[in-house]
Amino acid sequence: MPSSRPRLFHWLAPFLMRGVDATFILADLEEAFERDIERGVPLWSARRRHVINVVGSILNTWRSNPWFPGWSASWIDVKLGVRMLGKQPALTLVAVFALSIGIPVGLLPLHVISAGQALPVPDGDEIVVIRNWDLTASRRVRRPIHDFVQWRQDLTSFEDLGFDREATYNVISDHGRAAPVRGAEVTASVFSLLRVPPLLGRSFNEADETIGAPDVVVIGYDLWQSRLAGDPDIVGKTIRIGSVPHAVVGVMPEGFLFPYRDHLWFPLRVNPLDYERGGGPEGWIMARLAEGVSIEEARTELDVMSERMASEYPDTHGNLQAQVLPYTTGRVGFDASEMRGAWLVEFLALLLLILVCGNVGILVLARVATRSVEIAVRTALGASRARVVGQLFVESLVIAILAAGVGLAIGQSVVTRMSYVSDFVPFWVDFNLTPRTVLAALSLAVLSAVVAGVVPALKATRRNVQVSLQRASGGRSGIRFGTASSVLIVAEVALSVWFLTLGSIMIPAAIRGPSGLGIETDQYLHASLRIPRIDPTASGVQADGDEFRAQVKYAHDELKRRLAAEPASGPVAIANALPGTGYPDSYIELEGEARSPGTGAIEVYVAEVDVDYFDALAQPILNGRGFSAADLGNDRTSLIVNSGFVERVLNGRNPIGRRIRYLDNGGNPEGPWYEIVGVVGPLGMNSLDPTMDAGVYQVVAPGELHPMSFAVRVGDDPGAFTPRLRAIAMEIDPNAMIQDPTPLDEVYSGYQTQAWVTFFLGLLASTAVTLSASGLYALMSFTIAERTREIGIRTALGARPAKIVAEIGRRACVQLLIGVVSGVGLCALTIPNVEQDSIRDSNWPIVALVIALAVVAIGMLACVPPTRRGLRIRPIEALKAS
Repeated sequence: MPSSRPRLFHWLAPFLMRGVDATFILADLEEAFERDIERGVPLWSARRRHVINVVGSILNTWRSNPWFPGWSASWIDVKLGVRMLGKQPALTLVAVFALSIGIPVGLLPLHVISAGQALPVPDGDEIVVIRNWDLTASRRVRRPIHDFVQWRQDLTSFEDLGFDREATYNVISDHGRAAPVRGAEVTASVFSLLRVPPLLGRSFNEADETIGAPDVVVIGYDLWQSRLAGDPDIVGKTIRIGSVPHAVVGVMPEGFLFPYRDHLWFPLRVNPLDYERGGGPEGWIMARLAEGVSIEEARTELDVMSERMASEYPDTHGNLQAQVLPYTTGRVGFDASEMRGAWLVEFLALLLLILVCGNVGILVLARVATRSVEIAVRTALGASRARVVGQLFVESLVIAILAAGVGLAIGQSVVTRMSYVSDFVPFWVDFNLTPRTVLAALSLAVLSAVVAGVVPALKATRRNVQVSLQRASGGRSGIRFGTASSVLIVAEVALSVWFLTLGSIMIPAAIRGPSGLGIETDQYLHASLRIPRIDPTASGVQADGDEFRAQVKYAHDELKRRLAAEPASGPVAIANALPGTGYPDSYIELEGEARSPGTGAIEVYVAEVDVDYFDALAQPILNGRGFSAADLGNDRTSLIVNSGFVERVLNGRNPIGRRIRYLDNGGNPEGPWYEIVGVVGPLGMNSLDPTMDAGVYQVVAPGELHPMSFAVRVGDDPGAFTPRLRAIAMEIDPNAMIQDPTPLDEVYSGYQTQAWVTFFLGLLASTAVTLSASGLYALMSFTIAERTREIGIRTALGARPAKIVAEIGRRACVQLLIGVVSGVGLCALTIPNVEQDSIRDSNWPIVALVIALAVVAIGMLACVPPTRRGLRIRPIEALKAS
């Protein structure tokens, strides 16, 4: 079984444990953990015991280390640390602000990666996904029913295999109201492999999989409670799914939403003999590793099986490679390379945390410098170096723990506000705070305190007592801001310029918002209509192509007719996607413009719309004409383009009558030439700045779009129309599902992304600006304190204030200027390579220059207070202080 030790401690322990015996101690602790698992100790209990043992061993090795003989901490140190927070509020606020952002950012990738490491079922880490991977197309084979049958028969590395396919079904209540519910068709083996017994009734057996058997269903706990009032006698009763009643045979326990986030389960009824190899229903194959078999051993057996099947079925399996992956990563599409990328993100996040800690360390070092006399006197009175360092560490730890608490509170608030995305997150992923998350945050707080507190403390106490007292008597601390401090300040200034420039470029689109598109988005209700091609209530019978297109055409026409007749609604705009929700892109070439084969392609977004699309959205045709019924003829070569196409592709030239042609992935022409007949406004194709996207619109006939997205104008409260919309859809077709009904102004994904990205960049920019300004302030304050005697003497000898200021602030100015130049250079290296046109083609050099001047001004303002203090030093006071 794969190791389940806590990853954070497994990574940190070798760095934190001291002494020559550290390796042997860690090996003993790991063996003890494995013995606990072998004895059947619950995983959570074994992990808790392992963490306690590791922490205790780390503390013991540090206490016995000769570097810190007799190190100890007491409540007096904690009280003193809390008192110091109030004595220097500015430093406290800056440090807490920086760490409360740095700690969650450092924790977030690790938390996301570990949030769903194992399926929450008994021995969930033994559940795997098996798939065939197309090496040529780099994608999963989506119709594996024949592979499932053969693997289930021949593979020995697994207890058994299960097959599932997901869909959405209409569950109709006693009141006749239909609501789509996510569900899955599964083999009976799925429930036995998961080892989760039903709360009520039973799961499926092989007889339920027989084509023609009675229609049965297993329901989820949430559906049982919300739609069926938690009826304790629900087993044996029937519920309507689509147009067919199903007998409820079981209820699964709370939290069981397998395979992804599902609430209904039907027996899979498929005869593989009805399909050619490579055909059949789309689905997933899962399995449980056999006892004593590792995932590496299972992969070895699958490799052999892949070679055999490639030789037996070269036409369908010649380019396929069988793979086995942990369920929680394989189901969401991760492979090994993507996981390595995730850990790279974690490394970069921790690097950012170290940068933050380093800057806080500068502030702590400046504070320690002002306490050099106190430290020297305490050392002279017998306080050991370990005792002094321990106290300074506790003071930093108080700040770090306070910041961790603030960061966790902010993180939980963000998770709560983003609960609307829960339907898109696998059921095994839980982003809420857990004891493990809190423990990880506290561990990062301790690490932050070590970097920001212990390192400066060691630097401040490295001189012997006599030298420290001599330098303290001369008004100098003996501490120096070295190269590392300068690099940190320069890096933060550079990041300030970079983040602020990116944020400033994106702000206009965020401010403009959906209102910039000319659509009254708060008046429209957006949804999509889907009709299942396969009716799960009819033993898997699939409608043929002509029959299904007729169903979709009927639903299209009836939806428009009935909504137009409703007093509370108006015309319906139907398309493959609605403004702001994302469109597919393609490449085109312009007729009459020379282009070498495979080059000169122009990227555009493509929308497929019905004839009345623009009228339903009250969008005027700016030039040319709109679509008409005549455009639905056989050639279908009429196009409408948006204003972004005119500006970006044609550079403002008249588009009417121009022709374009689509290109394939290799840049070669495919299909006919299309003629541009009209121009409309921007309508938000797919961008952080939708007003500048190049987009084209093709007209489609009723029945050609499925699922179809639509928007209907319903007035000031679009959400209130949802029940009536569902009722109309059910009257059209009992199996028709209205999915994701949402007011149109809430589905502008481009603008929502814009707002989040702008907010995040603003947060990072404010952090970088605050840290760089505080670092410069600390540097200047330290310089003034160190050169008090020199400033006083030079003032007494008649030196001009301007010259004194230039001497004092030279280093700060050099750091500030290097940082600003580096930031502008970073913008020049990154912004021109951004894929987003609105960012790449913006006037970023002017924005970067203005931001650079603003950052310089902020940095200089941070230097003003300590400089004024230095100029107010009187010669007699400076000489007395020396």
